[in-house]
Amino acid sequence: MDLLSRTFTRRPGIFAGLALVLTALAAVGISRVRFSESPRALFRSGDAVFEELERLYEDFGSDDSDCIVLVETPDVLDPAACALVRELDETLAEIDGIVEVTSLADLTSTDGIFPRALLPKESADEESREAARADLESHPLGADQLVDPSFRSTILIVRLTSGDMTVAQMTPVMEAIDAEIAALELPPETTVSTTGIPPLRVAIFGTIQHEQRTLSLLGLVLSLSVAGLLFRKLGPVLVAGLPSLFAGIWAAGLVGWIGVPFDVMTAQLPLLVQIIALCDAVHLTHHILERRRAGLSPREAAASSLSALGGACMLTSFTTAVGFLSLAVSRVDTIQQFGLIFGVCVLMAFFSVILFVPLCATWFLRAEPDAYEARAEARMQRLGSTLLTPLLERPRLTSVLGLLFAGLTCAGALSLKPDNRLAESSPEGHPATDALFRIEELYGGLVGASVRVEWPEEISSSDPSVLAAIRDAGEALSESGIHRGVLSLPKFLPLVPGAEPAPGEPDPRVAVLEQLAGEDLAAWWRPDLRSARLTARIPDAHSPTVEAAHTKIQEDLATLTAERPDFRFTLTGTGVVARRNIDTIITDLARGLFIAAITIFLTLSLFLRSWRLGLVSLVPNLLPLSVTGCALVLLDHPLQVASAIAFSVCLGIAVDDTIHFLHRWRRERPLASSAEEAAQVTFTGVGLPILVTSIILVAGFLSLQLSVVATTRLFGWIILGGLATAIFADLFLLPALLVATDPDERRDQ
Repeated sequence: MDLLSRTFTRRPGIFAGLALVLTALAAVGISRVRFSESPRALFRSGDAVFEELERLYEDFGSDDSDCIVLVETPDVLDPAACALVRELDETLAEIDGIVEVTSLADLTSTDGIFPRALLPKESADEESREAARADLESHPLGADQLVDPSFRSTILIVRLTSGDMTVAQMTPVMEAIDAEIAALELPPETTVSTTGIPPLRVAIFGTIQHEQRTLSLLGLVLSLSVAGLLFRKLGPVLVAGLPSLFAGIWAAGLVGWIGVPFDVMTAQLPLLVQIIALCDAVHLTHHILERRRAGLSPREAAASSLSALGGACMLTSFTTAVGFLSLAVSRVDTIQQFGLIFGVCVLMAFFSVILFVPLCATWFLRAEPDAYEARAEARMQRLGSTLLTPLLERPRLTSVLGLLFAGLTCAGALSLKPDNRLAESSPEGHPATDALFRIEELYGGLVGASVRVEWPEEISSSDPSVLAAIRDAGEALSESGIHRGVLSLPKFLPLVPGAEPAPGEPDPRVAVLEQLAGEDLAAWWRPDLRSARLTARIPDAHSPTVEAAHTKIQEDLATLTAERPDFRFTLTGTGVVARRNIDTIITDLARGLFIAAITIFLTLSLFLRSWRLGLVSLVPNLLPLSVTGCALVLLDHPLQVASAIAFSVCLGIAVDDTIHFLHRWRRERPLASSAEEAAQVTFTGVGLPILVTSIILVAGFLSLQLSVVATTRLFGWIILGGLATAIFADLFLLPALLVATDPDERRDQ
């Protein structure tokens, strides 16, 4: 760092040139930034489970491209309701991007020479309507599929173009559907709403993009306003704020150069990098202001600060980067990318701070310093005397109580369980979200699960063992306790006239059914691939409940495989794989935090050349995570993707503050007569920038509480709680630990 200090003193133009070149490169990178609107990208993995899901898509079509139009009315078989269903079926089928609409208007009976529509005509009498009710209740696509058992609602399944559609491709189709529904003249007491995976994805992505713009801007305004109140001058605000802003710009540019599109995870990178950079920038700015009050010129003060704190800034960046690079061991591609890119971006943030803070200091701190900083330090000194001194008088007791508190909160946090629900990440009050709740209530779920049954070439598709295997798999799905609306080929056989064959005999109705509805059965029956599919609906329940049901199904399917070794039974589907992989993302993020903490401990111990200081640093680094995690448990909140990312932010902030405290402690300890005196001096010198940084971040993250997404608000609350805990851990518990473990301290404690 002395070399950097001398270089800046003699040739500041080198710093300006490097900053200009790197910013220009970042600008080019930003022009190449792409946004991934592929929802499957979040839970994509390279394992056999995801490959099985893609094979299901290829053979039977995707199960996440259906919009659900929900019609609620006093009686579905009322003449006006029947006319509405027919009108919707015909109108929606004409929209570009929609390949098929399935509704009650499409159901027919084959009990005569010609197919007969089951949905009664508007002119039908009451007797005909009751007969239609009975027919629909017995039809496999009738009751509990396209109509609820009370006949007070019906759904139309609107299938979009198959494949991995992006949100940009879905949006115009959703808008066209909404426009057609808005133009309808609805019967009395009738409502029509749209939900399903595509509408919810459009709503979620649209809300995220809108809130990222509005809430980020509001958070920036609040942060700058608070920074102005704290510094009392524009110059220090610019010196501390511009480097963090450029750190975020460089991070976005790096993502553009790498070619990795922004997704739900990586979209947070610029913000996270700005937070890490802001912590170091405030510490450097505070030190520069100190040196300015001592009479140094802006350039001399900046050079002095580089020499004094550059090493600490490098250490914070290096340890944080190494910690998050450890996420590369994750089992999910998204987490691997997040860890690798975040680690590299944190290192870039260090260069942004080192280059821009000295430059901004020479540009914006030319005015003579006033006594405001001195008064602020005097207040910190009084705060230390009032709050810290009593703790340092009994450092061992304080340390034991702190360690006990950390242990208890860690034990509580370890009971956090991963969970992800579609409703919790959906915007509150949005029509698609409200319709989701109604679908859950009326039909038992929205997201699909599938069981695939496969048999070898030597077994004919007409062999009775095939139907028997499909029926057994259907029982496994039905007996799970939560799955509803199980549908498979055997459910359609009663539509074909004729008696059921004797046990062990081929069922001729299969061939007849293939002739009558071959293409319509393609979602469940592919004899050309020697494969069949069973579908069911999964409720949007908590992960432990769903996972327990899936475990039972897999155990039952394993039993079937043992009984029928020639057959292969596979539980798959978007609802199954997405939930499993997102839970894996959450678990890997949590495990990655633990690995990162251990990696940071080892790195700090090596850099500080002290295992004692490395062990001491573990407590303030982990306490914000354990306290916020324990709070989630007490408030009955599960561990979600948003909360796991928030923990990453808390760890980065805690590590930064801890390193700056330890760095100052190592400078002050040899100069002080006692460890307690060194702790007090360090508290006064480092406490102010730590408090300033925390207050600025609190102001910025308070804006997230205006979000209409529950997980976004939770993200903000976790960071706010982590910031408060980090202040306590670094300014009060850490000094007591340092005094209690100081080898040269001879006081009687």
